[in-house]
Amino acid sequence: VAYTNVYGQTHTAVRASEWLVSQGPEGSQVLKEHWEEAIPNLDGHTISELQLYDDDSPSKFANVARNLADSDYIVFFSNRLYGTIPRLPERYHTTTPYYELLFTERLGYRLVHFEATYPRLMGVGFVDETFARPNLPTPVGLENFNPAPITLNLGHADESFTVYDHPKVLIFQNIEGLDESVILGRIQRAARTNGQSHPADERPDAPPKSPGTGLMLSREDAEAQQAGGTWTDIVSVDGWTNRMPVLGWLVAIQGIALLTVPLGFVIFRPLPDRGYLFSKILGLMLVGLIVWLLASFQWVAFSRGSIALALVVVAAASLVVLRRNRREMLDYLRRRWSVLAISEAVFMAAFLAFVLVRMANPDLWHPWRGGEKPMDLAYLNAVLRSSYMPPYDPWFAGGYINYYYWGQFLTATLIRVTSINPAIAFNLAVPTFFALTVGGAFSLVYNLAESTRRRLASAGAAYRGRGLHWSPAVAGIGAALFVTVLGNLDGAIQVGHGVKRVLLQSEPFGQFDFWRSSRMMPPDPPGHEITEFPFFTFLFGDLHAHMMAMPFTLLSLGIGLAIVMAATNRIKPGFLDPVGIGRLVVVGVTVGSLRLINAWDFPTYLIIAAAAILLAEFFVHGGFGLVMLVRAGLKTTFMAVAGYVFFLPFHQNYETFFNGLGIESTTNTTVLWQFLAISGLFIFIIGTFVMSDLRHILLRGLGLIWRRYSRLRRSLGPEAFAETEPPDSAWGALATVAIVTLAGFALTAAFTSSTLGSTVPFVAALLVLVLISGVRRLLSEHADSPQHVFVAIMVSAALLLVLGLDFLRVESDIDRMNSIFKFYLQVWVLLALASAYLLWRLGHGKKVSLLRLSPPKKAWVLMLVSLIASASIYPILGTQDRLRDRFNDNVTPLTLDGSAYIDDAVYRDANGDIELAKDYDGIQWLKDNVQGSPVVLEGVTPTYRWGGRVSINTGLPTVVGWQWHQEQQRWDYRQEVGKRIRDVQTIYDTQDPQEAMSLLRRYGVRYVYVGKLEQLYFSEEGLRKFDDGLGGELTKVFQNDDVSIYRLTGSAF
Repeated sequence: VAYTNVYGQTHTAVRASEWLVSQGPEGSQVLKEHWEEAIPNLDGHTISELQLYDDDSPSKFANVARNLADSDYIVFFSNRLYGTIPRLPERYHTTTPYYELLFTERLGYRLVHFEATYPRLMGVGFVDETFARPNLPTPVGLENFNPAPITLNLGHADESFTVYDHPKVLIFQNIEGLDESVILGRIQRAARTNGQSHPADERPDAPPKSPGTGLMLSREDAEAQQAGGTWTDIVSVDGWTNRMPVLGWLVAIQGIALLTVPLGFVIFRPLPDRGYLFSKILGLMLVGLIVWLLASFQWVAFSRGSIALALVVVAAASLVVLRRNRREMLDYLRRRWSVLAISEAVFMAAFLAFVLVRMANPDLWHPWRGGEKPMDLAYLNAVLRSSYMPPYDPWFAGGYINYYYWGQFLTATLIRVTSINPAIAFNLAVPTFFALTVGGAFSLVYNLAESTRRRLASAGAAYRGRGLHWSPAVAGIGAALFVTVLGNLDGAIQVGHGVKRVLLQSEPFGQFDFWRSSRMMPPDPPGHEITEFPFFTFLFGDLHAHMMAMPFTLLSLGIGLAIVMAATNRIKPGFLDPVGIGRLVVVGVTVGSLRLINAWDFPTYLIIAAAAILLAEFFVHGGFGLVMLVRAGLKTTFMAVAGYVFFLPFHQNYETFFNGLGIESTTNTTVLWQFLAISGLFIFIIGTFVMSDLRHILLRGLGLIWRRYSRLRRSLGPEAFAETEPPDSAWGALATVAIVTLAGFALTAAFTSSTLGSTVPFVAALLVLVLISGVRRLLSEHADSPQHVFVAIMVSAALLLVLGLDFLRVESDIDRMNSIFKFYLQVWVLLALASAYLLWRLGHGKKVSLLRLSPPKKAWVLMLVSLIASASIYPILGTQDRLRDRFNDNVTPLTLDGSAYIDDAVYRDANGDIELAKDYDGIQWLKDNVQGSPVVLEGVTPTYRWGGRVSINTGLPTVVGWQWHQEQQRWDYRQEVGKRIRDVQTIYDTQDPQEAMSLLRRYGVRYVYVGKLEQLYFSEEGLRKFDDGLGGELTKVFQNDDVSIYRLTGSAF
């Protein structure tokens, strides 16, 4: 109703055109912006364009000033340009002040007319604000505009409204007739004031910032951070752990895990394996949490001492549990030691296997496929050197890391314990997270299968010893393979193309491309989707957020399963059961930690945890009811609050820059073949199980539909009322609805696939079947209802993610790049776990000869084997290709040292060649000789090049690092990133020692690094001043053929 006020009137652009035609003399010179619509019916006027999306340059604004001087009017059809350009100040440092001058009548133009229409309802106008988001002044004359007696400002609206539907049209008239040179001079002076002469926080128009805001450390915190973190105090190069790093690392991991086993035994008591492998993840999380809290509240600095204190706390808690449950634990160990032995063997095999993979290609950088390793290593080293949390930012001197860094913190905790060189520890951390993920997947599905087997046996179900006695363990191993080892089906596609080339085209087979399989949604654009899967993630080896979060997502599922299974015991837990409350706290902390490790995982696993709590309450109360819902709501709230409170210091410091839900409409949709090429194996298994589970209901539904059709046909004949329809069961009616719904989806897909996407109807249909299967088990007395419904929750969550991504994406994403990347990893894990369990469930208790199977079942087995074989190609051929992908194709002996490639590597930069070994000599000198964590100045290059190598490999803070990463993490302050880059350029290029010293003091620089990179990127004349000592303020402390390092003297610093 409110929008009738918009659509019931003439479009704003038409009304603006009518005004200009009636008021502007014929032949007037009218300016519009390029990439923008034009108002209609201006045939009698001369139209010119302002090229404002072009990069800022002197020639651009010479043309702008000339056009402004020569024209009579400027027409803004919408906010398309002025709503976006000011949000990129580092690129448009002159265009932004141009708009500010124009809107405040300082370029000789005045707003003489505007047209705006907004939705209205009962005297209330709903206004979309177009000036606040780009931080522009409201044009003079619009300040007091109110389209209704009561106006609600709803902020910025979607482009479809502000640009097309009812744009705000502005018409400015040239009143003063200023000369071209006057206009250009005003724009240039404003540009210098805006970004050149003042730091971002000192600009006259910048809002005042109180201490602690703007993602900057206070002076006291900055001094504390720089005073600590001496490299030689942290890393013992000559210690035994660096001579035998694998052993030292394992001692730390297994020691922490052993201390946590008693706690895990109680938390996971409802599970058959008592959460043995989950205890490894739990132990790392608990120790890390205690150490992190001590450092965050600045009670105890991050050190071996704080870690020892945390270990004592965990050990004391475990000792209390052990004393109370000693007999039960010993009895369990005697009876089930073989399960624990298999579990430990699975973990160790996974860890050692990936240690070998990392040894075969340990390089922590690559000229064009270095990935995020430089950032990961820089942040890891910075966290390692930080005394308190939040850690200082190595790429923004004086600031702190505004990123989910907790995975790096846990890794740094292990490094602090072992004193292993981070370049080696990085390549031990990747196998660790791999093995923890393998262990989590194994444990979850083993417990699902074993608990199902026990419940079926106790219920007298048809399990008479046939089949594999160890089938639950086989299911667990299958889950570990499905989640972490198998690849998507692109491996088979690449092999098929190779065979085609050999057999049909008489060409070579070609080389397998490991990278291609992570980009399964061509073309780009649109989309730019990243379609990683866990094995690619671990094989590629970025110690990045999405990798480190995987074990903790599985831990949250494991605790969720324990909560559900505890509710199915004969003795129901009370509402205030201490162990139950403990489980809620632990699952809350686990899910809460995901916000600090990889925030993308947090919503999904929070919802699954809440669903597990709801399911548990359902089983406790035997159905739905008001009391059950209230209890579930209270427990869910308690769980979520616990997860927030334990990480409160992070939330108090972290800034997010996108308000609301942070989502917007998607740019494109997924083609069905792309989805099936990624998840086809899992969908085949899940679809098979669901169809098998619902086969009687579906057949009953089809029969009901046939009978209704026959009845309708007969109703048209003379004996229409001779028969009555027999009654049908409720499930038959439900099946009818399901079949009709699926048919509707099929018709929808046929007619709307071009807009809706072919994946949506398919996935929606499967989701309907999964929900029916889950609800049917939930409402039945079947023995495996808890496990079945829990798996249905996981599958439903995954399918809902797939559906959602064809309608929405995360705000500010590059098309769907990261939205698909982050959420499809979650989809993979959830579907892989479910399909491993459901495959075991399909074969449980069955031992049938393949020769005796019916032809349809033989075809099904053949299809399953083909899919598994296709998914197995990538781990074999993809691994080989990845291991060959070395820096300059150099092959080093097996080693875990991620910096070994540097010894004989030459980087072919666009500006010239750089011998990396010369740089590394300087970097090593800084590690060995610098006390604390002072600021080091180094050159800045385009992102993903050799720039930032000092801060990356030492963790020492530099003035500014990789631009795009810093802009993302400091979005509202990103103009400072560009300013710092210009200041670094000035420091190196200027020949004025005083100017250089002023900037060095501003950023607290203690060391100046001049290597081959700086010699290639900055002027020789400017660099010469460092050798001259800047008037006695610099002392050269290191030099080799390519590198010089200078230290500022005490007086200068």
